[in-house]
Amino acid sequence: MMDVEAQAQGRENYTSARDAAAVLQRLAAGTIATPALCERARGYLLAQEDARGIVEGVPGGVLVAHKTGSLANAQHDAAIVYAERPYVLAILTQDLEREQALALERDISFAINARTHS
Repeated sequence: MMDVEAQAQGRENYTSARDAAAVLQRLAAGTIATPALCERARGYLLAQEDARGIVEGVPGGVLVAHKTGSLANAQHDAAIVYAERPYVLAILTQDLEREQALALERDISFAINARTHS
């Protein structure tokens, strides 16, 4: 957790790929907030400059609205993939070297995209 004070008090926060995907599904559907706020949030996610992980696993030209995150022992990516048939994908890794985790995210993304669009 990034909140050092809360951590010192024994409080920790947790998430899962399911949680991240659920949030992004609602964002994609425009039901998590007002339509204007959903559009704004999607714009922020589309502006993400880190093009590794999930983005590497989809064909060029496909828009990906995603949020990455990393700590010393964790690498995460969660995305709305605007392919011909849009989908949401969330991948959370732990205890892998950063480059290994990014490669795993890419490979999972590629496999999901290939399966979804074959």
